[in-house]
Amino acid sequence: MGYFKVPRDVGLETVAETLDISHQALSERLRRAHQTLIGSTIGQQGVAQTTATAETTPTDGSVMSGGLGLPMD
Repeated sequence: MGYFKVPRDVGLETVAETLDISHQALSERLRRAHQTLIGSTIGQQGVAQTTATAETTPTDGSVMSGGLGLPMD
């Protein structure tokens, strides 16, 4: 439908209406799907259970943020 195009062809509300779900439900599903996809792509399990603002301290002492295990610059 063009939701992921830049600029978007349709908004979240339109996609949600088409799927017959609320925009809040669609937003949550997209967020979880995005986290799962990123986690499986970079080979980390459990990414979907972390929050985007969670900070993690790896065993080497460096600081990582974002729940994706990516080093901060």
